[in-house]
Amino acid sequence: MKLELELRQEVRDFLAAKAAAEGKPMHQVIEGMLEVFAVVGRDISSIDSPPEKRAQAMAEFLAGMETDAGLPEVAFKRQNWYPDGG
Repeated sequence: MKLELELRQEVRDFLAAKAAAEGKPMHQVIEGMLEVFAVVGRDISSIDSPPEKRAQAMAEFLAGMETDAGLPEVAFKRQNWYPDGG
């Protein structure tokens, strides 16, 4: 689907910088952002919601994600993060 948008200059600048940083064309960056909104199923008005409501929405979002990090428990111990044992 082709869609034409009129964007404010600061929005265009932001998208151009993001696209350059990611090494992608701007349309791919915009498509990715729209897909995130579609998958998460939240609209931008949720930003103004109370912290408790945002926390609940985040918990619901994370509940559907895979929880197995694929790393052994020992990988999360501080002494294993640093060569000198931390």
